[in-house]
Amino acid sequence: METLVVSRNTANDSVNNNNTLFGILAIAFMNNTLVVVIVVVVVVVVVVVVVEVVVVVVVVVVVVVVVVVVVVVVVVSSRFNDGSSFIIGFNSS
Repeated sequence: METLVVSRNTANDSVNNNNTLFGILAIAFMNNTLVVVIVVVVVVVVVVVVVEVVVVVVVVVVVVVVVVVVVVVVVVSSRFNDGSSFIIGFNSS
């Protein structure tokens, strides 16, 4: 029991001296293991949400670029009066 108190005081001192993530996790682990589990779960959830948001943004950007390219191609192709186009197999008849 005495060593636990010494360890807790040492962890408190290390956190007070420099607010390192390791020291904070040491305090949380000394006080309650459930706190560490909650912190880890929250970090994982935040990372997953950020990754999903990035993926969704990338997909939206790709879709917008494709739509813009298609619209530009159709508009440019429709300006050819002779029905010719620079797109193979596309005839604006």
